Amino acid sequence: MDNVDITKLKHKPDIIKKLFRASGDSVFTTEDVKIYFPSRFINKSLAILGNTVKLLNFFIVVDGNGNYGKIMKPIMYDFSPNSITEAMMDGVLYTVMEFEKDDVFIPYAVALMNTNFIYSLFDEFFIRGKIPWYLTYIDVVNVLDEARYYTGSAVGDAIVGYEFITAIISRSRKDKKVQYRRLKDRKESPVYVGLNNVYYSYDTTGAKILGNYMSEGIVAALVNKETESTAVADKLRE
Repeated sequence: MDNVDITKLKHKPDIIKKLFRASGDSVFTTEDVKIYFPSRFINKSLAILGNTVKLLNFFIVVDGNGNYGKIMKPIMYDFSPNSITEAMMDGVLYTVMEFEKDDVFIPYAVALMNTNFIYSLFDEFFIRGKIPWYLTYIDVVNVLDEARYYTGSAVGDAIVGYEFITAIISRSRKDKKVQYRRLKDRKESPVYVGLNNVYYSYDTTGAKILGNYMSEGIVAALVNKETESTAVADKLRE
């Protein structure tokens, strides 16, 4: 199994765009390319393996020179790879779909509006904090901003809500207790914690123990003690 060094990959979307040509409703490759997506997508039905691969369009395309472009659209297309392998990227298992020059990349580049995957996407990215390495902080904010266009759902219309959620789950690489948005120096990309992580995602004792994960919340409250009271906590004590 390959171990891909992501620090050697170069984000060159303009180069990647030139590696495809459309003919009718199909898309073909003009050079050898590979698609990489987190293998956990398969368990979440965000990727379905069959004669073709139905895949949520949050992946990267890499050429033979280490250039990559990222695709970020809330829609699922069918792909027809030559072969499927696996590789490690950033310590995470990825599925690799390989295409040769002049292969059919997308057999039919038309998809019906479908909202079935939206909960799984939200659960994967926000509730569990499983963000692929190639998505930036701003990318995460905008994950569902085109949902109405591609799915007909209004789930992505409240962009302020996603700005708030992203601020909660994004953290400093040096200290996950520090929110990324509070850092003065943001040269490094953030790491993410899920909304279901009671240790990191909730600051007050009340928030930790009043949720659905009470036992985990009690442990988190004991380990990471609250140092300042809040108006809500004071009201609950009355």
